[in-house]
Amino acid sequence: MDEPVIKLNEEEYPLQPSDPEIIPDSTYWPLALAFGTTLLFWGFLTSLILSGVGILCMAISLAGWIGEINNEK
Repeated sequence: MDEPVIKLNEEEYPLQPSDPEIIPDSTYWPLALAFGTTLLFWGFLTSLILSGVGILCMAISLAGWIGEINNEK
């Protein structure tokens, strides 16, 4: 069986096998972090309680996202 080749300037170069790309799993933590940030700034305009909920949401999101990254390796 012939190996696949690339032809460049009239010369042929055999293709080298490469390692497959590792794509990380999808996650919802960035979305939750963005939601917490939105709540934080929205709370500055309306109520400090809403800002507190935003900070709590941001903290949980960061902890979850960092924990997921640590478990990937």
